[in-house]
Amino acid sequence: MKTNAPAIAKREMFWLRKSGERIPLTVELGALLQHTDGFWHTPLALHGLDGRLSDICGEDSLRSLCLAVETVRCRIATLVELGDRVVDEDGGDFQFEAYFPK
Repeated sequence: MKTNAPAIAKREMFWLRKSGERIPLTVELGALLQHTDGFWHTPLALHGLDGRLSDICGEDSLRSLCLAVETVRCRIATLVELGDRVVDEDGGDFQFEAYFPK
């Protein structure tokens, strides 16, 4: 992470573009921080795709964390919807449902 907050969750995988290019993709969520404005901030990075994003903010820590996870879900789902693949280190498709159940 490009922040002083330690990562509380991390997952490494690969983004396989339609062109055949294989790009390492690492998702990192940082430790939540409460700012002086009272809002909670969750640092988020999608290395290999968006890089370090702006902190995801919420009125409480649960909302901030949930919004950060939803951001990750949306970004990965968009790659797949556009025809790319997201795979784990052995080349199997990323188990989307295991991380983001309906």
